[in-house]
Amino acid sequence: MKIENIKIYVPTDIITHWIGEELEEGYIVTEIKIENDDILIFVNDELKIKYTKLPYGVVYH
Repeated sequence: MKIENIKIYVPTDIITHWIGEELEEGYIVTEIKIENDDILIFVNDELKIKYTKLPYGVVYH
């Protein structure tokens, strides 16, 4: 399943990432995966952000 966007609910915030999101100039989110309950965010086709399994609520599409 291809994930287009994801929302991670943490106690004081909501973290949102989506395909095509520009984190900084020239750094674009290219893929979002969930593996072994870890959320993996690929930027320019390289794994750059990893949210490990924590008591977060997660919604993805």
